[in-house]
Order: sequence, then C-alpha cells, then structure tokens
Amino acid sequence: MNIDVAKEWIQDEKNVWGEDYTNITFSINDIMEFEEGTDIKNRYFVKNINILDKYMRMLDKANSKLNIKKKVLFFEVNNTSSSEASDIISELMEYKDKYKEVLYKLKYCAKCQCLKCIKKCRYDSCNSCDKSGKVTECNYDKYNVIMFNNFLAKLYNSETNSYDEVKVLCEIDILEKDTVYRVIDSNGEYLILTYTHDPLKGDSYGSVDDKDVFNLIANLYEKNVQNLI
Repeated sequence: MNIDVAKEWIQDEKNVWGEDYTNITFSINDIMEFEEGTDIKNRYFVKNINILDKYMRMLDKANSKLNIKKKVLFFEVNNTSSSEASDIISELMEYKDKYKEVLYKLKYCAKCQCLKCIKKCRYDSCNSCDKSGKVTECNYDKYNVIMFNNFLAKLYNSETNSYDEVKVLCEIDILEKDTVYRVIDSNGEYLILTYTHDPLKGDSYGSVDDKDVFNLIANLYEKNVQNLI
C-alpha cells in the first residue's frame, strides 16, 4: 500500500472516531466522582470505552510509524515499506472488524442523554437501546425516550398468521404507567403499541386503549424525531 494512502486512511479514521472518543472520555471523567449509589459503572460506554481507547492509540502509533523517515544519501525517504504499510492497515482493520458492534454502538452513546447523567437510572438503562438507539429525552420522574436508527423487529400479523418485519422508530417508558411503548413503522403505517419483553417468550405487543397516553406518545415521538441518527 502506498504510504500516503495509508496515512490518509488513518486520518480519516481519526476524524470518524475522534470526536466521539473525546465526548465519551471527557464525560466519564466528569461523572465518575458521582458513581457511588448509581449505575454509572454499568453503563455501556463506561464498560466499553477501553475498546475505542485502544483503537485510537493504535491509530496514533501507526501514524507515528508511517511518519518515520530515514536518510538515503542526501534525501529523506519513508522508513516504512509499502508492504509494512499494508500490514499496519490490515492490523487496524482487523481490530475494527472484531469490535465493530461495540465501536458503532459507542457512536450512539456519544450522543446519548445518559452520557452526562449522574443519577441512578430509573429505567432499563442501556439494555433498552439495542445496537442503534440513544436516549434523546429523559424526564427523570416521568418518562424516557429512546430513538432508534434502522432497528428491525418482528411483529405478529393476525391476518396472515405470520410475523412481519417492522422498523422500531422509538421506545418510550412511562413510569406512572409502568409500561413501555413503541412507535413502529409497518410498511409505511405508523403504529403505537405497548411493548414487553419476556426472556423465555420473547417480545410481545398490545394496543394502546388510553387516548391521552396515545397522544402523549405521539407528541413525544414527533418532538424527538429530529434526533434520529
């Protein structure tokens, strides 16, 4: 691989991950002093920042190695050969591929409301966000709003006696109702349903009969829809 191409690849990666890394590490430093009696240590970004930290250090180390020069007669040339540059990039790509789910989940964490929260979570915390969700609004005493990006799920269709693939757009947990609700896109039709997850039986959905609750969920979704990633 051409040295300049390798350097450009590394710089692109640093641009992709640098801001997220900074946001997460600074936030962790800010909230860790308040962790006693909270769930802070169990939050996804706290438990997994070491994966991104190592990747950033690998990028820095690789970049430094590619910038080493040596003198040949009266000229300075790259100390790293093209084959060595290829090996360096391959190592970075292998690491990124191995931890891609963690890394891309951290991208959502970097923009999540939980990132700077110093309170003990009253909701299902990181367990509800799946791979592509982030908390966009949290009224600590009332409700919690999670917006998703390209989150697919199965919804039973009683008319066809089969399961349809649907997009989960939003999940809202209302403490007063002790109920979780989801806004779903089913082939262009928007549905608001109750949602429960049983470790043995799996996911189940139900209708929302309370008109006021239905309107609240619809309004919260519309309010937060611009926060889709």
